[in-house]
Amino acid sequence: MRKIIKNNVKNKVVDEKIKNIDECRKKPILQIYFEAGYLGIINSKFSPEDRKRAGEMLAQDYYLGNYNSLQKSRFMPINIHTIGDWTREKSLFFKERYLRAIKTLPIEFWTIVRRVCVEDLPISSDEASGTMRKYDIYHQKILLNYGLDRLICFYYKKNNFF
Repeated sequence: MRKIIKNNVKNKVVDEKIKNIDECRKKPILQIYFEAGYLGIINSKFSPEDRKRAGEMLAQDYYLGNYNSLQKSRFMPINIHTIGDWTREKSLFFKERYLRAIKTLPIEFWTIVRRVCVEDLPISSDEASGTMRKYDIYHQKILLNYGLDRLICFYYKKNNFF
C-alpha cells in the first residue's frame, strides 16, 4: 500500500514539474532571459528593461513587416487591434525599419540576437565538455547584451522606442 502512495506522490510531483515547464515555455525566450537576469550581465547606460524592449521591437518589426505570414506568427505576441485594415504599405514600413536595424549589428551580435528575439530559440552551444559549454553560453549572453545595446541606440536615434 505504501508503494502505491509513494508512486502517486511522485507522479503528482512530476506532473507539477511538467506543468511548470509548459507555463514557462509559453513565455518568449527573451522574457525568460529578462526574468533570469541575463539581460543585465554587462554594465552600460541601458537597463535590462530597455534591452528587452529593443528585442521585442525587433521581433515586432520582423513579424509586422512580413505581411503574408502575419496571421500565422506564433513566436511573439504582437499588439494589432484590427488586422482587417492592415495594408502592405504599413508592412513595408516595418520591413524597412527591420532591415535598417539589422544593418546596425555586426554579424557576431546578429546571429545571437536573431536566434533569441526573432526565432525565439534559447542560446545553445556545440562544445563537448561541460566547462567549455558554460563559458560559450556565457559569452553568447554577453554578445546578446551588446547586440541589444546597439538596437537600443538605433531605436532611440529613430525616435521609435517608447
